[in-house]
This record gives sequence, structure tokens and C-alpha cells, in this order.
Amino acid sequence: MGDLAVILPRLRIRANPEVAAELLSRFPESPLYTFPFVDGIHIRIFSSPFTLPRLLLPFIADRKELYGDDESCGLRDAKAPDSGKQKVLVEFSSPNMASEFEGRHLRSTINGASIANLYERMGWDVTRLNYLGDWGKQVALLAVGWERFGSEEEFQKDAIRHLLRVYKQIEEAFRPETEASHQAKEQGLSTAEIESQGIYAERDAFFKRLETGDADAMALWKKFRDVYVEDYTRAYARLGIMFDEYHGESQVTSESVAEVEAVLKAKGVLEESDSSWIVDFKKHGSKGLGTAVLLNRTGTTNYLLRDIANVLDLDKKYNFDKLIYVVESNQDAHFARVAKAIELMGHVDLSKKLQHVGFGKVQGLSAQLGNAHLFGDMLDQCAAAVRTAMSESEDGDAPPEAAEPFGITSLIAQDMHTKRSNGYAFDSKKMTEFTGDTGAALQLAWTRLNLTLRQLDAGGASHADVDYSHLQAEEYTNLLRLMAQYPDVVNAAYKSLEPSAVLAFLYRMVEQLIECLDMDEEEDANEGPEVDLARTVLYENAKQVLENGMKVLGIRPLVT
Repeated sequence: MGDLAVILPRLRIRANPEVAAELLSRFPESPLYTFPFVDGIHIRIFSSPFTLPRLLLPFIADRKELYGDDESCGLRDAKAPDSGKQKVLVEFSSPNMASEFEGRHLRSTINGASIANLYERMGWDVTRLNYLGDWGKQVALLAVGWERFGSEEEFQKDAIRHLLRVYKQIEEAFRPETEASHQAKEQGLSTAEIESQGIYAERDAFFKRLETGDADAMALWKKFRDVYVEDYTRAYARLGIMFDEYHGESQVTSESVAEVEAVLKAKGVLEESDSSWIVDFKKHGSKGLGTAVLLNRTGTTNYLLRDIANVLDLDKKYNFDKLIYVVESNQDAHFARVAKAIELMGHVDLSKKLQHVGFGKVQGLSAQLGNAHLFGDMLDQCAAAVRTAMSESEDGDAPPEAAEPFGITSLIAQDMHTKRSNGYAFDSKKMTEFTGDTGAALQLAWTRLNLTLRQLDAGGASHADVDYSHLQAEEYTNLLRLMAQYPDVVNAAYKSLEPSAVLAFLYRMVEQLIECLDMDEEEDANEGPEVDLARTVLYENAKQVLENGMKVLGIRPLVT
């Protein structure tokens, strides 16, 4: 409550009414604020309804799409505009070849895109990376499955769906062996014999061929990878997301892998154990990180080693100031191991540049979207749900071009209705709710605002022509106060890496905007050109704030 608040205890003043009254008596008059008042331990101050529109609206109109940005945050020296931008890499989405596109990939995509947008708004030089799971034993298992179950004819019809079926088939065939290995581990027995034959042996042999650059193995791998990248690129484009690089595990250089091995061995960190090479992090001051394998007994690399080497590659290529991993919270230990290993190699400063931004689990996503297993399928189901709901509404059939942006907005908004650290249960019914705090309601408010501006038809006028006295109603003042808060909201979201705060702000702003529009409709529609002009200026700038906030979240405003 209040645009500014003074907390009396922080001034070392007790909440004494007499002391507060004395402070108020000394408060100078100002055209910027109304007279302050005491509220418990606070002195609260409101912006003047007379002055606020005169200062705020021309400022927003001047800044336009830059309103809310603070480019000084990304400078190497905030006091020196010529110091250059800091470099941040944001790694997000990162699905695996041969696997379904799951809720964790969706949350990473939505939150990662927004975090990248926030850094861009704050003046950083941002590179968006999609680190595909395109290497390792999982990909080798897919290749073994292809040799048994693959069909070139089916691949040409629908490559991704066919590869997913192939992977499920080989997983089923592999299950007895993995269960036997797991049982042996539980009994404290060696798994070496079990894992040296059958599908284990076929998988490991193919992976070894990949790591040694075997031409046939690499050709098959490239065939699979190309169709995955093509399919994902199409799906990401539907959300307006473009990655600067599809990096992937496969592109980690052998030189960096060798450097990690050599340095950690030389420092006594990488130890041999049961034919594998491990790091016992407990010995190096990180008890909670346990022991991790870096080199398998077959001599092939694993995910952790490749991630450590990837940091070195990215540092050489980009000389980054920060590397942010937007990955599910259950991977905390993995990324802590990556950072610790980099530190143990002697790259202390580099290790401090790594940041894991986690998020909670989403449950029921695939089941509630018609068992959608692919990213494109999810988006199709969202659009279909909205199209059906709108066709059954009193407004009649929804135009095809409206269903997709409404569906995608609803998907993004449902993911961001809670803090990223919280998990949530996906509710398909919210996709088609057009009132309250939902993505569909947000797009409807945007559409109504655009319709109102067309009806007012006072565009092109100068702010110098506006009589701001027509904007002193309480409803307008409350809307203006919210619009003034937007830069602080964006800055807070940037510092906390909580894009959900921006969505919460947009919901509050839309609620107040609708209150203003309803009030206008209740009043005489022919109040004169001066009133229409004042409202036009207010709503054009409100539209700008809404658009800026929506774009931070990756929500594309509906074209009306």
C-alpha cells in the first residue's frame, strides 16, 4: 500500500504516534506526492494523481519497447557506458535424442527463454544454447535398436516417431539385462560379466566406435541428429524461440576431455577404481557430492566428464562471464560436481561463473495432453483444446490463427503461475479458462485493449495536446501506479531469476485495466475528443507495458 513507504523502526524510531506526527509536520509539500499518512510502523506516500500521468506517460512513450530495461546491469562497469557488455550463456531445453519431450524439458524451455530475455533486457550479451543429449550410451542404444527394429521406409514417413518406437523396443529387450545388473549391485557382486555381453556389449561397442570416429557409426549418428534438430527447430519457432547454437554433447572436443583427465590425474583427484576412473569429492571438501565416475571401465567418457570438458570449450570459445544451466532441481548435485571439478583443476574463477537454476517437477503433462510424447504434439494439443473451447463458446468458431497463440500462451502461463522452485500438477482445464489469472484471459484483455484503441481512433496526437486532468479518476491512477512499477518488477525478476513475478504483475495490471475499460463503457461514450485523446494516450502506453512484459515471458501478443 502506497507508492513509497518509510519503515519507522529502520530509522531507529519506535512506532510512536507523536514521533510520526512530528515527522509528517516536517514533510515538505511537493507536486509529486500527496501528503503522507501514518499506517502502523510505516509512513506511506502516494504519487499525486495530478502529476503522475504527466510524468509517466511521456516517459513510457519515449522509451517504448525499452521501458523497463536497465542496460547498465549488463555493463562490465555500470559507471562506464563504454566498458562493454558482459557475456552470459543460457543453456536450456536440452532434450535427449530417442527420448520423449517431457515436462522437465518444457519447464526448462519456458523458464530458460524468459531468463535469457531478462538478461538481454538488462543489457547483457546473451547467447542461447541448446545442449542436446546427442551422445553417450543412450544414443548408442538407439543405434543398436535401429539395427534390430529400424525401417528406412518408416523413417522416411515420420522419422522422430519411428525412432521413438525403436528406442522403446530396444529398451524392452534390454530390460532383463539391466535388471540383472541392478540385482548384482544390490547384492554387492561385480557387474563386469553381465555388462560385457548381450545388448550391454553391443551398446558399448557402438559407443566406442562413435568416440573413435568410426565413419559408419558417425554417419548413422548424424542421420539421427539432423532429423531431431530439424524437428525441434520447427517446434521452438512456434514459441518464438531461436537458439544461437545447438551445441550438444557430441561437440565436446577430445582435446578438452584429455585436458580434464590429465589435470585431474596429475593433481591426484582422478583415481582408478574397479577399472573405472572416479573422483571422490569427499576427499576434497565436498562430502555431499559423494563419488562420481568420469571414465567408464570400457574407456568411454560419461556425461559428467563431457560436461566438465564442455565448460572449458565454452570458455575458450565465448570467454563468458556467466554460464547458466536451466535444468530440473534434482540435478543440483551434478552441476555442483561440475563446478567443483573445474575448481579442483585450478580454474577457481571459472568455477564461480557457473550457476545452476533449478525448477520443480510438472506432473501429468503428457497424459492430460492426449499422451503427447513429442514437443510438436504438445503444442498441437494445446491449440486444439483452445480451438474446441472457443468453437463451443457464444462467440462461435475461433479463427485458426487465434487458437495457437492462445494455446501457447496458456501453456506458458500455467507453467509460470508458481515460482519455478515449486512443482505443479498440469491441469488441461486451465488451458481453456478465459477468465481469472490464465494465459487465455491475458490474451483476451490484450485483444479488448486493441479494440478499444481502434474505437477511440485518436492516434497520432502529441502528448503536448493531452489534457491529463481527464485521467485523475481513481481507476486510472491505480493503473498508472502499476505501470510505474514495471521497471522494478523486471529488475527484481532479473535478480531472483523468477520470471513468474512478471506474470503476476501482468495479471494485476490486466485486472486494473479491465476495471478502467468497464468504467469507460458505463460512462457516456460521447464525452468529447479531449477525453478520447487522454484515454488513448493512457491505453497506448498501457499496451506498451503489457507488450513489454509479455515478450519478457516469451508470450507473443495476438495480432488483432
